[in-house]
Amino acid sequence: MLGKLDKGVLSILVILSILIGIFSSSVASEAASVKKPEKVVVTKITKVDTGFNIFWKKLSKKCDGFELQLANNSSFTKGVWTCSIDNSDATKTGARKLKQGNTYYVRLRAYVLDGESKVFGSWSKKKSIIIGELVSSSSTAAKSSKKNSSKATKKSTKVTKKAGKKANKKKVKLKESVVYFDVGQKKTLKLMNAPASKVKWVVANKDDRKWIKVSKKGVVSAKLRAPYKIYAQYKGKKYYCTVYVVGFDPVGYKKLTYYNKTTTKNKAKPIDFQGLNTKDYANVKWKNSNPGVVSMKVNANNSGITVVPTGVGNATITVTFKKKSFKVTVSIAMQEDNSSEEKDDKN
Repeated sequence: MLGKLDKGVLSILVILSILIGIFSSSVASEAASVKKPEKVVVTKITKVDTGFNIFWKKLSKKCDGFELQLANNSSFTKGVWTCSIDNSDATKTGARKLKQGNTYYVRLRAYVLDGESKVFGSWSKKKSIIIGELVSSSSTAAKSSKKNSSKATKKSTKVTKKAGKKANKKKVKLKESVVYFDVGQKKTLKLMNAPASKVKWVVANKDDRKWIKVSKKGVVSAKLRAPYKIYAQYKGKKYYCTVYVVGFDPVGYKKLTYYNKTTTKNKAKPIDFQGLNTKDYANVKWKNSNPGVVSMKVNANNSGITVVPTGVGNATITVTFKKKSFKVTVSIAMQEDNSSEEKDDKN
């Protein structure tokens, strides 16, 4: 009887142990299914209005929600604020009405539910953000940006106009500060970057005004070879120009005709370059193109030359003064008729 009881008790114990094992396995399996969610990876944080938006990567395994935490220091011990995001598919959230100028530290973590309790994953890397001016993504920020841009554009336009006016204000000056022309000719003077109607032209020396004239338009003509000073008066300032009325003597000679070198009369002939001050003659240079036709002897003060026939033909005498050149042609011809020679002498 006892043997049979022992066997029955043993059977019950075996059955109980099997049931307990199955229950324990089920509980262990259920407990093992509630694991911590993976760590959240924050991709970026941006300013909006009086707060920010934070973005993160979607988790590879589903969770039940997220938790956002803010603080005023990096150790998350001051001014801590925590917010639950009960959306398993969320990849973006944010905060508003934060204090301007303050720096906030932000972090994020995911959770899964274990009954009524939450199992949290690890915190993401903390991010910091300074709440400042509004950004262009918000309507308010757009208005502010547009306003600032408008101010900058107006300022830039103002500066550009000012620079343009300054650039357009060209220097007033004479087109030529030194001019040359001969008696009987005319020369027009011009004051650049000044309205012609407001420029007054004046012969500087009163005694010279009987020999040289200048019109209201700056046209100069002279009766006597000499150097003169003329100035243009504009807005109370005088702009001086040196005018050399120059030329060869005899007056009007462009071609001088001589007889051959065997003739005793009119053998030598002077050519003077007039219209300069005594000191200016030092800068005069003479050149003879054909010494085989005439020889050239320069005067002591360099104001002129004497030419003597040495052959038959043409020669060009060139006088240069301050890069300006003037020319006269000398022609030596064969003439055997003495009466013609005498007639020419009388002329």
